[in-house]
Amino acid sequence: MDNVSIGKQVRRFRERAHVQSQELAEAVGISPSAMSLVESGERALKASELARITDYLGISPIGILDSDSILARLSVAARSTDGEVPVMQRMLYDLATLHELLKTAEIPNVEVPTPPKTSTARWLQDSKRLAAWARERFDDDGPWRFETLADRITGSLGIDVVVNEFNRTEECGASITDAEFPFILVNGNQRRSRALFTLAHELGHVLARDADGLFVDRSLSGSDAETFANAFAAELLMPEDVMRQEVVHLSFSATRFAELLIQFQVSFETFLYRLHNLHFINAAERDELRDVGFSGLMASLDDIDLKSDLMVTVETLGFRRSPEHFIRRLIMGFEAGVVSVRPIAGLLGEPEDGVLARLVQSTDSREHDFILRRGAQSQDTPAEAFAGQPF
Repeated sequence: MDNVSIGKQVRRFRERAHVQSQELAEAVGISPSAMSLVESGERALKASELARITDYLGISPIGILDSDSILARLSVAARSTDGEVPVMQRMLYDLATLHELLKTAEIPNVEVPTPPKTSTARWLQDSKRLAAWARERFDDDGPWRFETLADRITGSLGIDVVVNEFNRTEECGASITDAEFPFILVNGNQRRSRALFTLAHELGHVLARDADGLFVDRSLSGSDAETFANAFAAELLMPEDVMRQEVVHLSFSATRFAELLIQFQVSFETFLYRLHNLHFINAAERDELRDVGFSGLMASLDDIDLKSDLMVTVETLGFRRSPEHFIRRLIMGFEAGVVSVRPIAGLLGEPEDGVLARLVQSTDSREHDFILRRGAQSQDTPAEAFAGQPF
């Protein structure tokens, strides 16, 4: 790429990260006027300066240097309130960089079915249509548990789902929505009910193929794309036709309300808003029930077993999930000499020596499946250990 193209990419990523030119110049160690010349294409970047730019923005150098790569198309998430680059963003950029390396060895990604086209302008009808399309491919209307839905997404759609416990609890989920390499990341350090909705929400981003290419979600609200993903998640987890069968009257007993929460595995507030949006309750009734809250519902229940089942929905998800399809590609890349054992071990959450020994001994796909099963059960390595590791 020439200096003009590189400068445009630097400016694009900087603006998407909501970083001022002077701030980036200071981080790189050059003057604001020099940064302005870089972005206008009148000054070339040194390799060390490019490295500092990409490190500060939490992106890959490939995104700036190769305009045809997926990394050039991915957006940059805004920094958190403490000024840090989202950990989930760094991890997804690392994964996309590995994807680019695997492409050089002609190791293809799993084929993903093409979803119907949607528009945020028609968010209500299109989100419902997209959810019906997904359920048809899952061959199941739910109700879903997190593990079951994640398995369906991976098995029926070919989209990998990674679960790790991130220290930054405000980052609840993230996704790559680019059709070349769709990917979902969920923070396991959140309530089970919230994790399930996050998973469905990120799937909504991926299937809608939102133009930004990468989302790091904190509040699951704000933009038109977030509204669409929320509507998709609500329809996927609580289909309107199923709700109309289950919710037969407006006068809920505490017991029936608790049973429905357990059935759909969503949070108290999520279920309230779904009831309101489907016109089972009006705004005043919604607000009255919201004042009661989850704790008030628990206090009104006498059935110990029911209370115990309900408490499961607010427990921390607390487990790891490795990307099945992607690890198989990485193993092929390792055998082709394209990547090292480090990213495989990082995603499996296991020591490199142990994974390397098993890879050297493995001779067929069944042994590769054993490596995957071992990794899915491991909880040794924190999620942050993968991000930023050399390949």
